[in-house]
Amino acid sequence: MFWMVWGKLALLLGIIYIFGTRASRSADIIAEKKGWSRGFMGVIFLAMITSLPELFTGISAVRLVKDPDMALGEIFGSCVFNLMIIALIDVFLRKREVFRVQHPGYVSRPFHYFLILITVTTVLIPLNLNVGIFHIGLSSALIMGLYLAFVRLMYHQRRDGQSGDAPCYSAKSLRRETLSFIFSSLVIIGVGVYLPVVGEEIIALMGWSSSFVGVVFLAFVTSFPELIVCLAAARMGSLEMFFGNISGSNLFNLSIIFLVDLFFFEGFLLRQVSPVYLLIGSLTVVMTLVVIRGLRQSARRTILGVLSIYSLLLAVLYLVNMAISYQ
Repeated sequence: MFWMVWGKLALLLGIIYIFGTRASRSADIIAEKKGWSRGFMGVIFLAMITSLPELFTGISAVRLVKDPDMALGEIFGSCVFNLMIIALIDVFLRKREVFRVQHPGYVSRPFHYFLILITVTTVLIPLNLNVGIFHIGLSSALIMGLYLAFVRLMYHQRRDGQSGDAPCYSAKSLRRETLSFIFSSLVIIGVGVYLPVVGEEIIALMGWSSSFVGVVFLAFVTSFPELIVCLAAARMGSLEMFFGNISGSNLFNLSIIFLVDLFFFEGFLLRQVSPVYLLIGSLTVVMTLVVIRGLRQSARRTILGVLSIYSLLLAVLYLVNMAISYQ
């Protein structure tokens, strides 16, 4: 039983690796063919595809398990792990510092949007607003409204940050790559949605605590598609798409709070969660500020010429988050 469950997880992660790599390549080609920035492809299309497991896991947490803490923990934990992916990719790139992007202003813009949204979400938790329509809280509606406003802004900026390089995929067919992207995305969505089911089997097998499960384990499992897509984008040298997937996924993750609240009939979601998420949200704010500062840097800041100082800070803050959630 033990090896069968973990083997099932390994198989699913392997499938995501194969099709996540293919989706990233197709997205890169589509961006060039359509004249869109690679960051836009990452922040909108790839982000939504790779973040759907978080949505279904959140709904499952409030409908099947009746645990709003697990739902919000998985959402916040996914945001934190996504930021940690930056440090992981920085190690993978070794001497090519991950923060040295071609269009730092454009790449950091979605992180500013996420900074606003995570700050608002974190402040709403202690406010404990008892206002809403039916069972949907005003706090959740406000978060969704801000998310939709930011998506609108990013859509209008979709051609900003385009690369001035010569076309790399002139021989590729836009139609074929679009079909490849759609097929790969459907596979990622299907496997990603099933990942939490396997995760629940492992949780029952290992007997872990609820907070650790939501913020750390489920967050890692549901964020694995982001990790693979980001790894593929980094290997192609498309750091704009890589950062776009991180910021876009985090924005979408917070919008999930509203969607989960639709399925939570026992009250307003943000009024039913533990105060510990105020601290976890604050750590996420700090981590986002570190990323923005790293993208805005004017000079290289590395440890032993390999790891960025900003990536090291992200890793330390992630470990602090793990320690808090394990209590």
